[in-house]
Amino acid sequence: AVRDDLAHSPRTWHLPQPVVATSGNRITLTGEVSHDEARLDLGRVAGSVTGVAAVDNQITVTAAAAATP
Repeated sequence: AVRDDLAHSPRTWHLPQPVVATSGNRITLTGEVSHDEARLDLGRVAGSVTGVAAVDNQITVTAAAAATP
């Protein structure tokens, strides 16, 4: 459900999609984005999914992610 919401949310569909790992009702996000607002938006959308109790947002902000089409 988290991956689907991230891929379809107006705030995050256009961003590089993170790797989503689950452990019960806890979610860990990893990957790279080009700016902090993208990192925060991905964490917010993941946290708003029904059943998610906590998000460990380990997404990093890198200049290399800006060059990814």
